[in-house]
Amino acid sequence: MNLFKTKALTKIITVVCCLAMLVSLVPASVTATDTTAIDAQVKLITNADNTQDKLRIIVNGESDFTWISVTVYDEEGDLCGAYQDRNIVRNVFDFNLVTPGRAIAVGEDVKVVVSVTRPSGTVLNKTFTVRYWSFAHQQTAISNILNIAVPMTTADAEILSIDTEGDFGLLTNEGKLFVQQTLVDEYASQPQPDPEAFQISADAAIKLGLINSKSGSLIARYIDREKTAIGIDLLPEFAEYTALSTADKNAVNDKLALGTYNTVAEFAEIFQGEVFLHSISKKHKSNVVLFIQANYQRQSNAGNPLTLNFAAYNLLSDIQKDYFSTLITARKYTSIGEFEAEFNAAITAASNYVEPAPTTPTTPAGGGGGSDSIGTVSGGAGSIVVPPIVTPPSAGGFKDIASVPWAAEAIINLAKDGVLNGVDGENFDPEGIVTREQFVKMIIAALKLTGSADVSKFADVVNGEWYAGYISAAIANDIINGTSDGEFGIGNNISRQDMSVIIYRAAEKAGIVLPEVTNDLPSDIDSVADYAKTAVIALYKAGIINGMGDGRFAPAENASRAQAAKIIYGVRGFVK
Repeated sequence: MNLFKTKALTKIITVVCCLAMLVSLVPASVTATDTTAIDAQVKLITNADNTQDKLRIIVNGESDFTWISVTVYDEEGDLCGAYQDRNIVRNVFDFNLVTPGRAIAVGEDVKVVVSVTRPSGTVLNKTFTVRYWSFAHQQTAISNILNIAVPMTTADAEILSIDTEGDFGLLTNEGKLFVQQTLVDEYASQPQPDPEAFQISADAAIKLGLINSKSGSLIARYIDREKTAIGIDLLPEFAEYTALSTADKNAVNDKLALGTYNTVAEFAEIFQGEVFLHSISKKHKSNVVLFIQANYQRQSNAGNPLTLNFAAYNLLSDIQKDYFSTLITARKYTSIGEFEAEFNAAITAASNYVEPAPTTPTTPAGGGGGSDSIGTVSGGAGSIVVPPIVTPPSAGGFKDIASVPWAAEAIINLAKDGVLNGVDGENFDPEGIVTREQFVKMIIAALKLTGSADVSKFADVVNGEWYAGYISAAIANDIINGTSDGEFGIGNNISRQDMSVIIYRAAEKAGIVLPEVTNDLPSDIDSVADYAKTAVIALYKAGIINGMGDGRFAPAENASRAQAAKIIYGVRGFVK
Protein backbone atom coordinates (compact mmCIF):
# COMPACT_ATOMS: atom_id res chain seq x y z
CA MET A 1 0.00 0.00 0.00
CA ASN A 2 2.26 2.77 -1.31
CA LEU A 3 0.39 5.91 -2.28
CA PHE A 4 3.29 8.27 -1.77
CA LYS A 5 6.91 7.33 -1.29
CA THR A 6 9.14 10.04 0.17
CA LYS A 7 12.35 11.29 -1.26
CA ALA A 8 13.44 14.24 0.95
CA LEU A 9 10.26 16.33 0.77
CA THR A 10 8.91 14.62 -2.34
CA LYS A 11 6.78 11.63 -3.23
CA ILE A 12 6.66 9.26 -6.20
CA ILE A 13 3.24 8.22 -7.43
CA THR A 14 2.95 5.04 -9.44
CA VAL A 15 -0.08 3.85 -11.44
CA VAL A 16 -1.58 0.60 -10.25
CA CYS A 17 -3.66 0.06 -13.28
CA CYS A 18 -3.82 1.63 -16.68
CA LEU A 19 -6.62 3.77 -18.03
CA ALA A 20 -7.62 1.14 -20.57
CA MET A 21 -8.26 -1.34 -17.79
CA LEU A 22 -10.41 1.20 -15.95
CA VAL A 23 -12.53 1.91 -19.03
CA SER A 24 -13.05 -1.80 -19.68
CA LEU A 25 -14.48 -2.26 -16.19
CA VAL A 26 -17.15 0.48 -16.39
CA PRO A 27 -20.63 -1.17 -16.42
CA ALA A 28 -22.16 -1.26 -19.90
CA SER A 29 -25.54 -0.17 -18.53
CA VAL A 30 -24.24 3.32 -17.78
CA THR A 31 -24.70 5.36 -20.93
CA ALA A 32 -24.66 8.90 -19.54
CA THR A 33 -23.25 10.61 -16.52
CA ASP A 34 -25.52 12.64 -14.26
CA THR A 35 -24.04 16.06 -13.55
CA THR A 36 -25.32 15.94 -9.97
CA ALA A 37 -22.42 16.16 -7.52
CA ILE A 38 -21.91 13.41 -5.00
CA ASP A 39 -21.90 14.46 -1.34
CA ALA A 40 -18.52 13.10 -0.30
CA GLN A 41 -15.17 13.88 1.32
CA VAL A 42 -11.62 12.88 0.41
CA LYS A 43 -8.96 12.61 3.10
CA LEU A 44 -5.23 11.93 3.06
CA ILE A 45 -4.10 9.53 5.79
CA THR A 46 -0.37 9.53 6.56
CA ASN A 47 1.84 7.48 8.83
CA ALA A 48 5.13 8.25 10.56
CA ASP A 49 7.49 7.24 7.74
CA ASN A 50 5.03 7.93 4.91
CA THR A 51 5.33 4.35 3.60
CA GLN A 52 1.64 3.45 3.91
CA ASP A 53 -0.18 6.66 3.05
CA LYS A 54 -3.69 6.25 1.65
CA LEU A 55 -6.65 8.16 0.31
CA ARG A 56 -9.96 7.79 2.12
CA ILE A 57 -13.25 8.48 0.33
CA ILE A 58 -16.27 9.07 2.57
CA VAL A 59 -19.68 9.25 0.90
CA ASN A 60 -22.21 11.08 3.09
CA GLY A 61 -25.69 9.65 3.54
CA GLU A 62 -25.39 6.72 1.12
CA SER A 63 -23.90 3.23 1.33
CA ASP A 64 -25.34 1.20 -1.54
CA PHE A 65 -23.54 1.44 -4.89
CA THR A 66 -23.16 -0.86 -7.91
CA TRP A 67 -19.95 0.86 -8.87
CA ILE A 68 -17.31 3.30 -7.61
CA SER A 69 -14.29 4.57 -9.52
CA VAL A 70 -11.57 7.00 -8.48
CA THR A 71 -8.94 8.54 -10.77
CA VAL A 72 -6.01 10.61 -9.56
CA TYR A 73 -4.14 13.30 -11.52
CA ASP A 74 -1.02 15.17 -10.59
CA GLU A 75 -0.70 18.94 -10.61
CA GLU A 76 0.24 18.92 -14.30
CA GLY A 77 -2.91 16.99 -15.19
CA ASP A 78 -1.24 13.66 -15.90
CA LEU A 79 -3.06 10.50 -14.88
CA CYS A 80 -1.20 8.88 -12.03
CA GLY A 81 -3.55 6.39 -10.50
CA ALA A 82 -6.94 4.63 -10.63
CA TYR A 83 -9.15 2.54 -8.38
CA GLN A 84 -12.48 0.82 -8.92
CA ASP A 85 -14.87 -1.55 -7.19
CA ARG A 86 -18.40 -2.86 -7.73
CA ASN A 87 -21.44 -3.98 -5.70
CA ILE A 88 -20.44 -2.20 -2.49
CA VAL A 89 -22.56 -1.73 0.62
CA ARG A 90 -20.45 0.72 2.58
CA ASN A 91 -19.62 4.40 2.41
CA VAL A 92 -15.93 4.55 3.38
CA PHE A 93 -13.22 3.51 0.90
CA ASP A 94 -9.49 3.38 1.57
CA PHE A 95 -6.99 2.80 -1.26
CA ASN A 96 -3.54 3.68 -2.57
CA LEU A 97 -1.94 3.90 -6.01
CA VAL A 98 1.56 3.19 -7.42
CA THR A 99 3.44 4.15 -10.61
CA PRO A 100 6.82 5.32 -11.73
CA GLY A 101 5.83 8.99 -11.95
CA ARG A 102 7.57 12.26 -11.41
CA ALA A 103 8.39 13.57 -7.95
CA ILE A 104 5.53 15.43 -6.20
CA ALA A 105 6.54 17.92 -3.56
CA VAL A 106 5.02 18.35 -0.15
CA GLY A 107 2.28 20.97 -0.47
CA GLU A 108 1.49 20.07 -4.09
CA ASP A 109 -2.12 19.50 -5.11
CA VAL A 110 -3.45 16.19 -6.38
CA LYS A 111 -6.80 16.08 -8.21
CA VAL A 112 -9.09 13.20 -7.27
CA VAL A 113 -12.18 12.45 -9.40
CA VAL A 114 -14.79 10.28 -7.64
CA SER A 115 -17.65 8.65 -9.56
CA VAL A 116 -20.31 6.39 -8.05
CA THR A 117 -23.20 4.52 -9.64
CA ARG A 118 -26.40 3.95 -7.72
CA PRO A 119 -28.49 0.79 -8.17
CA SER A 120 -30.88 2.91 -10.27
CA GLY A 121 -28.09 3.53 -12.78
CA THR A 122 -27.65 7.18 -11.85
CA VAL A 123 -24.02 8.25 -11.81
CA LEU A 124 -22.79 10.98 -9.50
CA ASN A 125 -19.43 12.72 -9.80
CA LYS A 126 -17.28 15.13 -7.87
CA THR A 127 -13.73 16.38 -8.29
CA PHE A 128 -11.59 17.06 -5.24
CA THR A 129 -8.25 18.72 -4.78
CA VAL A 130 -6.11 17.11 -2.09
CA ARG A 131 -2.93 18.82 -1.00
CA TYR A 132 -0.19 16.47 0.11
CA TRP A 133 1.16 17.12 3.60
CA SER A 134 3.70 15.01 5.42
CA PHE A 135 3.12 13.21 8.68
CA ALA A 136 5.15 15.94 10.40
CA HIS A 137 2.87 18.62 9.02
CA GLN A 138 -0.20 16.77 10.28
CA GLN A 139 1.37 16.38 13.74
CA THR A 140 2.02 20.13 13.86
CA ALA A 141 -1.57 20.86 12.87
CA ILE A 142 -2.84 18.53 15.61
CA SER A 143 -0.65 20.29 18.19
CA ASN A 144 -2.01 23.67 17.08
CA ILE A 145 -5.61 22.50 17.40
CA LEU A 146 -4.99 21.10 20.87
CA ASN A 147 -3.78 24.50 22.03
CA ILE A 148 -7.14 25.79 23.25
CA ALA A 149 -5.68 29.26 23.80
CA VAL A 150 -5.48 29.73 20.00
CA PRO A 151 -8.66 29.35 17.89
CA MET A 152 -8.68 26.44 15.46
CA THR A 153 -7.70 27.66 11.98
CA THR A 154 -8.85 26.66 8.52
CA ALA A 155 -5.23 26.05 7.51
CA ASP A 156 -4.72 23.41 10.20
CA ALA A 157 -8.06 21.83 9.32
CA GLU A 158 -7.02 21.56 5.65
CA ILE A 159 -3.72 19.87 6.55
CA LEU A 160 -5.77 17.18 8.32
CA SER A 161 -8.03 16.81 5.26
CA ILE A 162 -11.03 18.27 7.12
CA ASP A 163 -13.61 19.43 4.58
CA THR A 164 -13.40 23.16 5.21
CA GLU A 165 -16.03 23.86 2.55
CA GLY A 166 -18.43 21.40 4.15
CA ASP A 167 -19.68 21.22 7.72
CA PHE A 168 -16.55 22.76 9.26
CA GLY A 169 -16.86 25.79 7.00
CA LEU A 170 -20.44 26.30 8.18
CA LEU A 171 -19.66 26.29 11.89
CA THR A 172 -20.15 29.45 13.89
CA ASN A 173 -17.40 30.59 16.25
CA GLU A 174 -19.27 28.85 19.08
CA GLY A 175 -19.37 25.64 17.05
CA LYS A 176 -15.64 25.75 16.22
CA LEU A 177 -14.79 26.37 19.87
CA PHE A 178 -16.95 23.37 20.82
CA VAL A 179 -15.11 21.19 18.28
CA GLN A 180 -11.72 22.31 19.54
CA GLN A 181 -12.63 21.79 23.19
CA THR A 182 -14.01 18.32 22.43
CA LEU A 183 -10.72 17.32 20.75
CA VAL A 184 -8.69 18.79 23.59
CA ASP A 185 -10.69 16.78 26.12
CA GLU A 186 -10.03 13.58 24.16
CA TYR A 187 -6.38 14.01 23.14
CA ALA A 188 -4.69 16.48 25.49
CA SER A 189 -3.01 13.65 27.44
CA GLN A 190 -1.65 11.88 24.34
CA PRO A 191 1.91 12.96 23.34
CA GLN A 192 1.55 12.17 19.61
CA PRO A 193 -2.01 11.41 18.48
CA ASP A 194 -2.39 9.22 15.42
CA PRO A 195 -3.59 11.43 12.50
CA GLU A 196 -6.08 8.84 11.29
CA ALA A 197 -7.73 8.47 14.71
CA PHE A 198 -7.64 12.24 15.18
CA GLN A 199 -9.41 12.81 11.86
CA ILE A 200 -12.16 10.38 12.82
CA SER A 201 -12.61 12.17 16.14
CA ALA A 202 -12.59 15.55 14.38
CA ASP A 203 -15.37 14.44 12.00
CA ALA A 204 -17.53 13.34 14.94
CA ALA A 205 -16.79 16.56 16.84
CA ILE A 206 -17.67 18.69 13.80
CA LYS A 207 -21.08 17.02 13.56
CA LEU A 208 -21.64 17.82 17.23
CA GLY A 209 -20.36 21.31 16.50
CA LEU A 210 -23.23 21.83 14.07
CA ILE A 211 -25.77 21.39 16.87
CA ASN A 212 -23.73 23.50 19.27
CA SER A 213 -23.32 26.47 16.92
CA LYS A 214 -26.42 28.25 18.29
CA SER A 215 -27.88 28.27 14.78
CA GLY A 216 -31.32 26.97 13.85
CA SER A 217 -30.30 26.53 10.20
CA LEU A 218 -27.35 24.31 11.19
CA ILE A 219 -29.67 22.28 13.43
CA ALA A 220 -31.88 21.73 10.37
CA ARG A 221 -28.85 20.63 8.31
CA TYR A 222 -27.76 18.22 11.02
CA ILE A 223 -31.22 16.65 11.35
CA ASP A 224 -31.54 16.27 7.58
CA ARG A 225 -28.13 14.60 7.15
CA GLU A 226 -27.80 12.64 10.38
CA LYS A 227 -31.38 11.56 11.13
CA THR A 228 -30.65 7.93 10.35
CA ALA A 229 -27.24 7.86 12.02
CA ILE A 230 -28.62 9.18 15.32
CA GLY A 231 -31.77 7.06 15.12
CA ILE A 232 -34.49 9.73 15.10
CA ASP A 233 -35.93 9.02 11.66
CA LEU A 234 -38.03 6.11 12.98
CA LEU A 235 -39.43 8.04 15.94
CA PRO A 236 -43.08 9.23 15.97
CA GLU A 237 -41.73 12.67 16.89
CA PHE A 238 -39.81 12.76 13.62
CA ALA A 239 -43.03 12.18 11.72
CA GLU A 240 -44.58 15.06 13.69
CA TYR A 241 -41.54 17.21 12.88
CA THR A 242 -41.66 16.53 9.14
CA ALA A 243 -45.39 17.35 9.11
CA LEU A 244 -44.81 20.81 10.58
CA SER A 245 -44.88 23.90 8.42
CA THR A 246 -41.57 25.52 7.54
CA ALA A 247 -42.21 28.25 10.10
CA ASP A 248 -42.94 25.71 12.82
CA LYS A 249 -39.87 23.65 11.94
CA ASN A 250 -37.79 26.80 12.16
CA ALA A 251 -39.28 27.51 15.59
CA VAL A 252 -38.33 24.01 16.80
CA ASN A 253 -34.84 24.30 15.31
CA ASP A 254 -34.29 27.74 16.87
CA LYS A 255 -35.33 26.38 20.26
CA LEU A 256 -33.00 23.38 19.87
CA ALA A 257 -30.20 25.78 18.94
CA LEU A 258 -30.34 27.28 22.44
CA GLY A 259 -29.12 24.01 24.00
CA THR A 260 -25.68 22.51 24.54
CA TYR A 261 -25.24 18.85 23.60
CA ASN A 262 -22.29 16.69 24.59
CA THR A 263 -23.55 13.58 22.81
CA VAL A 264 -25.88 12.79 19.91
CA ALA A 265 -28.03 10.72 22.30
CA GLU A 266 -28.57 13.82 24.41
CA PHE A 267 -29.61 15.79 21.32
CA ALA A 268 -32.05 13.04 20.29
CA GLU A 269 -33.72 13.16 23.71
CA ILE A 270 -34.13 16.93 23.62
CA PHE A 271 -35.37 16.74 20.01
CA GLN A 272 -38.15 14.40 21.08
CA GLY A 273 -39.18 16.69 23.92
CA GLU A 274 -39.18 19.90 21.86
CA VAL A 275 -41.23 18.39 19.02
CA PHE A 276 -43.70 16.99 21.55
CA LEU A 277 -44.11 20.36 23.27
CA HIS A 278 -44.42 22.31 20.02
CA SER A 279 -46.99 19.90 18.60
CA ILE A 280 -49.39 20.28 21.55
CA SER A 281 -50.43 23.82 20.65
CA LYS A 282 -50.87 22.75 17.02
CA LYS A 283 -53.36 20.00 17.83
CA HIS A 284 -57.09 20.55 17.68
CA LYS A 285 -58.66 20.39 21.12
CA SER A 286 -60.66 17.34 20.03
CA ASN A 287 -57.53 15.18 19.75
CA VAL A 288 -54.89 16.87 21.90
CA VAL A 289 -55.50 14.60 24.90
CA LEU A 290 -55.15 11.47 22.75
CA PHE A 291 -51.87 12.88 21.41
CA ILE A 292 -50.56 13.52 24.92
CA GLN A 293 -51.64 10.08 26.15
CA ALA A 294 -49.94 8.40 23.20
CA ASN A 295 -46.65 10.22 23.70
CA TYR A 296 -46.10 11.19 27.32
CA GLN A 297 -44.80 7.78 28.41
CA ARG A 298 -42.36 7.83 25.51
CA GLN A 299 -41.11 11.18 26.75
CA SER A 300 -40.39 9.64 30.14
CA ASN A 301 -38.53 6.79 28.48
CA ALA A 302 -36.52 9.33 26.46
CA GLY A 303 -35.27 11.08 29.57
CA ASN A 304 -38.09 13.64 29.83
CA PRO A 305 -40.06 12.31 32.84
CA LEU A 306 -43.69 13.43 33.06
CA THR A 307 -46.23 12.98 35.82
CA LEU A 308 -49.68 13.80 34.45
CA ASN A 309 -52.86 13.35 36.46
CA PHE A 310 -54.94 11.40 33.96
CA ALA A 311 -56.93 9.84 36.79
CA ALA A 312 -58.33 13.29 37.64
CA TYR A 313 -58.90 14.03 33.95
CA ASN A 314 -61.02 10.90 33.59
CA LEU A 315 -63.35 12.20 36.33
CA LEU A 316 -64.18 15.40 34.40
CA SER A 317 -67.49 15.82 32.63
CA ASP A 318 -67.52 16.13 28.84
CA ILE A 319 -67.95 19.91 29.11
CA GLN A 320 -65.07 20.14 31.55
CA LYS A 321 -62.87 17.98 29.32
CA ASP A 322 -63.63 20.29 26.41
CA TYR A 323 -62.72 23.29 28.54
CA PHE A 324 -59.52 21.53 29.63
CA SER A 325 -58.55 20.92 26.00
CA THR A 326 -59.18 24.57 25.20
CA LEU A 327 -56.85 25.63 28.00
CA ILE A 328 -54.09 23.16 27.17
CA THR A 329 -53.95 24.10 23.46
CA ALA A 330 -54.12 27.81 24.16
CA ARG A 331 -50.43 28.26 24.86
CA LYS A 332 -46.93 27.13 23.99
CA TYR A 333 -44.61 25.43 26.44
CA THR A 334 -40.93 26.09 26.98
CA SER A 335 -40.06 22.96 28.95
CA ILE A 336 -41.38 19.55 29.94
CA GLY A 337 -41.59 20.72 33.56
CA GLU A 338 -43.68 23.75 32.60
CA PHE A 339 -46.04 21.59 30.55
CA GLU A 340 -46.46 19.15 33.43
CA ALA A 341 -47.36 21.99 35.82
CA GLU A 342 -49.77 23.61 33.34
CA PHE A 343 -51.41 20.29 32.49
CA ASN A 344 -52.19 19.53 36.11
CA ALA A 345 -53.24 23.13 36.79
CA ALA A 346 -55.63 22.95 33.83
CA ILE A 347 -57.14 19.77 35.33
CA THR A 348 -57.87 21.71 38.53
CA ALA A 349 -59.32 24.67 36.61
CA ALA A 350 -61.49 22.41 34.48
CA SER A 351 -62.81 20.52 37.52
CA ASN A 352 -64.16 23.85 38.83
CA TYR A 353 -65.57 24.94 35.50
CA VAL A 354 -69.32 25.39 35.15
CA GLU A 355 -70.68 26.21 31.73
CA PRO A 356 -72.25 29.70 31.85
CA ALA A 357 -75.95 29.95 31.21
CA PRO A 358 -76.83 31.17 27.69
CA THR A 359 -77.19 34.94 27.50
CA THR A 360 -78.93 37.13 24.97
CA PRO A 361 -76.67 40.06 24.08
CA THR A 362 -78.40 43.43 24.49
CA THR A 363 -78.20 46.00 21.75
CA PRO A 364 -77.22 49.29 23.36
CA ALA A 365 -80.16 51.17 21.89
CA GLY A 366 -83.75 50.62 20.87
CA GLY A 367 -85.27 50.42 17.47
CA GLY A 368 -85.28 47.00 15.90
CA GLY A 369 -83.45 45.40 18.76
CA GLY A 370 -83.07 41.60 18.41
CA SER A 371 -79.63 40.08 18.78
CA ASP A 372 -79.59 39.34 15.06
CA SER A 373 -80.86 42.72 13.94
CA ILE A 374 -79.38 46.16 13.59
CA GLY A 375 -80.84 48.78 15.92
CA THR A 376 -80.83 52.54 15.56
CA VAL A 377 -80.28 55.35 18.03
CA SER A 378 -81.71 58.79 17.63
CA GLY A 379 -78.92 61.32 17.71
CA GLY A 380 -78.53 65.00 17.14
CA ALA A 381 -77.31 64.38 13.61
CA GLY A 382 -79.77 61.68 12.68
CA SER A 383 -80.06 57.91 12.95
CA ILE A 384 -76.98 55.92 14.12
CA VAL A 385 -76.52 52.28 13.15
CA VAL A 386 -75.75 49.91 16.01
CA PRO A 387 -74.01 46.68 14.95
CA PRO A 388 -75.39 43.41 16.29
CA ILE A 389 -73.37 41.48 18.86
CA VAL A 390 -72.93 38.00 17.41
CA THR A 391 -71.17 35.14 19.15
CA PRO A 392 -68.45 33.78 16.83
CA PRO A 393 -69.08 30.16 15.85
CA SER A 394 -65.79 28.97 17.33
CA ALA A 395 -65.51 31.30 20.27
CA GLY A 396 -62.67 30.46 22.58
CA GLY A 397 -60.81 28.41 20.00
CA PHE A 398 -58.06 30.96 19.47
CA LYS A 399 -54.65 29.47 18.75
CA ASP A 400 -52.53 32.52 19.58
CA ILE A 401 -53.32 33.15 23.26
CA ALA A 402 -50.57 30.87 24.56
CA SER A 403 -48.41 33.91 25.31
CA VAL A 404 -51.03 35.34 27.70
CA PRO A 405 -52.09 32.45 29.96
CA TRP A 406 -53.13 34.99 32.61
CA ALA A 407 -55.82 36.28 30.22
CA ALA A 408 -56.82 33.01 28.49
CA GLU A 409 -59.92 32.35 30.62
CA ALA A 410 -61.13 35.92 30.16
CA ILE A 411 -60.64 35.84 26.39
CA ILE A 412 -62.32 32.45 25.99
CA ASN A 413 -65.43 33.35 28.01
CA LEU A 414 -65.87 36.88 26.67
CA ALA A 415 -65.63 35.48 23.14
CA LYS A 416 -68.25 32.86 23.92
CA ASP A 417 -70.57 35.62 25.14
CA GLY A 418 -70.03 37.76 22.05
CA VAL A 419 -68.34 40.59 23.96
CA LEU A 420 -65.25 40.39 21.79
CA ASN A 421 -64.19 38.70 18.59
CA GLY A 422 -60.93 37.45 17.13
CA VAL A 423 -59.13 39.04 14.24
CA ASP A 424 -59.98 35.95 12.18
CA GLY A 425 -61.37 32.46 12.71
CA GLU A 426 -58.42 31.21 14.78
CA ASN A 427 -56.50 34.22 16.12
CA PHE A 428 -57.25 36.80 18.79
CA ASP A 429 -54.10 38.97 18.52
CA PRO A 430 -53.67 39.32 22.31
CA GLU A 431 -50.79 41.79 22.01
CA GLY A 432 -52.71 44.05 19.62
CA ILE A 433 -53.45 47.55 20.88
CA VAL A 434 -57.03 48.60 21.72
CA THR A 435 -58.47 51.88 20.45
CA ARG A 436 -60.81 54.03 22.52
CA GLU A 437 -63.91 53.15 20.52
CA GLN A 438 -63.08 49.43 20.60
CA PHE A 439 -62.84 49.47 24.39
CA VAL A 440 -66.14 51.33 24.76
CA LYS A 441 -67.85 48.73 22.58
CA MET A 442 -66.41 45.93 24.74
CA ILE A 443 -67.48 47.39 28.09
CA ILE A 444 -70.97 48.39 26.91
CA ALA A 445 -71.52 44.85 25.57
CA ALA A 446 -70.01 43.13 28.63
CA LEU A 447 -72.09 45.02 31.21
CA LYS A 448 -75.18 45.30 28.95
CA LEU A 449 -75.54 49.03 29.43
CA THR A 450 -78.34 50.68 27.45
CA GLY A 451 -79.44 54.20 26.66
CA SER A 452 -78.84 56.79 23.99
CA ALA A 453 -77.60 60.35 23.76
CA ASP A 454 -76.58 62.88 21.16
CA VAL A 455 -73.13 62.05 19.83
CA SER A 456 -72.66 65.31 17.98
CA LYS A 457 -70.78 66.70 21.01
CA PHE A 458 -67.79 64.82 19.62
CA ALA A 459 -66.63 66.26 16.31
CA ASP A 460 -64.91 63.04 15.20
CA VAL A 461 -67.83 60.63 15.79
CA VAL A 462 -69.43 59.81 12.42
CA ASN A 463 -73.10 58.83 12.29
CA GLY A 464 -73.63 55.41 10.82
CA GLU A 465 -70.22 54.04 11.80
CA TRP A 466 -70.18 50.79 13.81
CA TYR A 467 -69.00 52.51 16.99
CA ALA A 468 -71.59 55.34 17.10
CA GLY A 469 -74.28 53.39 18.98
CA TYR A 470 -71.85 52.23 21.68
CA ILE A 471 -70.50 55.74 22.17
CA SER A 472 -74.07 57.01 22.38
CA ALA A 473 -74.83 54.51 25.17
CA ALA A 474 -71.60 55.45 26.93
CA ILE A 475 -72.52 59.16 26.84
CA ALA A 476 -75.98 58.36 28.21
CA ASN A 477 -74.37 56.56 31.15
CA ASP A 478 -71.81 59.33 31.81
CA ILE A 479 -68.85 57.03 31.45
CA ILE A 480 -66.91 58.97 28.79
CA ASN A 481 -65.89 62.61 28.48
CA GLY A 482 -63.78 62.69 25.35
CA THR A 483 -60.56 64.65 24.87
CA SER A 484 -59.72 68.25 25.66
CA ASP A 485 -60.18 69.35 22.05
CA GLY A 486 -63.84 68.37 21.88
CA GLU A 487 -63.29 65.02 20.21
CA PHE A 488 -63.83 61.49 21.43
CA GLY A 489 -60.49 60.30 20.06
CA ILE A 490 -61.62 57.90 17.35
CA GLY A 491 -58.71 55.72 16.26
CA ASN A 492 -56.54 56.72 19.20
CA ASN A 493 -55.06 53.96 21.33
CA ILE A 494 -56.49 53.84 24.83
CA SER A 495 -54.11 54.26 27.74
CA ARG A 496 -54.22 51.99 30.76
CA GLN A 497 -55.38 54.81 33.03
CA ASP A 498 -58.18 55.88 30.64
CA MET A 499 -59.28 52.25 30.37
CA SER A 500 -59.46 52.11 34.18
CA VAL A 501 -61.57 55.29 34.39
CA ILE A 502 -64.09 54.07 31.82
CA ILE A 503 -64.53 50.63 33.35
CA TYR A 504 -64.75 52.06 36.89
CA ARG A 505 -67.56 54.40 35.84
CA ALA A 506 -69.28 51.64 33.87
CA ALA A 507 -69.16 49.37 36.92
CA GLU A 508 -70.87 52.03 39.03
CA LYS A 509 -73.62 52.44 36.40
CA ALA A 510 -74.13 48.65 36.35
CA GLY A 511 -74.64 48.66 40.13
CA ILE A 512 -71.40 46.79 40.81
CA VAL A 513 -69.89 47.25 44.25
CA LEU A 514 -66.17 46.58 44.08
CA PRO A 515 -64.78 44.83 47.18
CA GLU A 516 -61.52 45.66 48.93
CA VAL A 517 -59.46 42.49 49.06
CA THR A 518 -56.01 44.02 49.24
CA ASN A 519 -54.24 47.23 50.15
CA ASP A 520 -51.54 46.73 47.53
CA LEU A 521 -50.94 49.65 45.17
CA PRO A 522 -48.55 50.03 42.22
CA SER A 523 -45.11 51.49 42.78
CA ASP A 524 -45.85 54.28 40.28
CA ILE A 525 -49.23 55.32 41.73
CA ASP A 526 -47.98 58.91 41.98
CA SER A 527 -47.57 59.03 38.20
CA VAL A 528 -51.26 58.23 37.64
CA ALA A 529 -53.21 61.32 36.51
CA ASP A 530 -55.44 62.86 39.18
CA TYR A 531 -58.62 62.16 37.18
CA ALA A 532 -57.75 58.42 37.09
CA LYS A 533 -56.38 57.81 40.58
CA THR A 534 -59.67 56.91 42.26
CA ALA A 535 -60.45 54.37 39.54
CA VAL A 536 -56.98 52.80 39.52
CA ILE A 537 -56.89 52.47 43.34
CA ALA A 538 -60.37 50.91 43.45
CA LEU A 539 -59.53 48.37 40.75
CA TYR A 540 -56.25 47.50 42.47
CA LYS A 541 -57.91 46.99 45.84
CA ALA A 542 -60.56 44.80 44.22
CA GLY A 543 -57.82 42.60 42.81
CA ILE A 544 -58.90 43.29 39.24
CA ILE A 545 -55.64 44.97 38.25
CA ASN A 546 -52.30 43.46 39.20
CA GLY A 547 -49.92 45.68 37.26
CA MET A 548 -47.20 44.88 34.77
CA GLY A 549 -45.31 42.22 36.72
CA ASP A 550 -42.57 44.58 37.90
CA GLY A 551 -44.71 46.45 40.41
CA ARG A 552 -45.70 49.25 38.00
CA PHE A 553 -49.12 50.15 36.68
CA ALA A 554 -47.69 52.04 33.66
CA PRO A 555 -50.64 54.46 33.41
CA ALA A 556 -49.65 56.11 30.12
CA GLU A 557 -48.84 52.91 28.24
CA ASN A 558 -51.30 51.55 25.69
CA ALA A 559 -53.67 48.78 26.72
CA SER A 560 -53.41 45.50 24.82
CA ARG A 561 -56.39 43.38 23.78
CA ALA A 562 -55.44 40.75 26.36
CA GLN A 563 -55.24 43.37 29.15
CA ALA A 564 -58.61 44.84 28.16
CA ALA A 565 -60.22 41.39 28.16
CA LYS A 566 -58.75 40.57 31.59
CA ILE A 567 -59.96 43.74 33.30
CA ILE A 568 -63.44 43.61 31.75
CA TYR A 569 -63.83 39.96 32.72
CA GLY A 570 -62.69 40.76 36.24
CA VAL A 571 -65.28 43.51 36.70
CA ARG A 572 -68.04 41.47 35.09
CA GLY A 573 -67.44 38.79 37.69
CA PHE A 574 -69.01 41.07 40.32
CA VAL A 575 -72.29 41.47 38.44
CA LYS A 576 -75.13 40.12 40.57
